[in-house]
Amino acid sequence: MKKAGELTMPFVLILLAMIISNYILSNLIVGTTKKEFPENVKKINLFARIIIGIIAIISFLLINMNYGAESEAMKWFWVIFITVLFGFQSYIDWKYLKDRKQTIVSVILLFIGIGTANLLYIIY
Repeated sequence: MKKAGELTMPFVLILLAMIISNYILSNLIVGTTKKEFPENVKKINLFARIIIGIIAIISFLLINMNYGAESEAMKWFWVIFITVLFGFQSYIDWKYLKDRKQTIVSVILLFIGIGTANLLYIIY
């Protein structure tokens, strides 16, 4: 049986990879001047992220309890979660920002996230 710290390693590595990738890509592609969404879009974006987050937390806990953190089901959870989250963000960026650079960052992060999740579940 694996220790609790070993069970959360893919989660921590995926999270760390996404944070570092976001920081590096945002600074390289977009720079320091980020465009802001209109106020009504900020509310939609926040509401959608809260809904996605709540569904993700509940799904994560259910999958973790029933199948374990290193199961095939958990790998697919990460692939679907990253696709939904960054797919939504890419759409919002594309629809409401005139600067397409931020959209490019979101799409690249989508592919990096899916690749990282798949790679980690191959390794672990």
